[in-house]
Amino acid sequence: MEPKYKNITVKLVGEDGNVFNIIGLLNRALRQSGIGKDEISQIDSDLMSSESYNQVLQKIMSLVNVK
Repeated sequence: MEPKYKNITVKLVGEDGNVFNIIGLLNRALRQSGIGKDEISQIDSDLMSSESYNQVLQKIMSLVNVK
């Protein structure tokens, strides 16, 4: 399945695996790509409602390319 923002890539390999750091990396990539604050806030809210670390990763992979 292709991610929603197929032109955005977030590098997670070699980064701190803390879930808040991962969300921060996603937010930075979204902002740098011109995604609006309201949309990023909605994404954050959705990620924070996740029930597990794996669910956060799955949601991020449905939004952007991950390497």
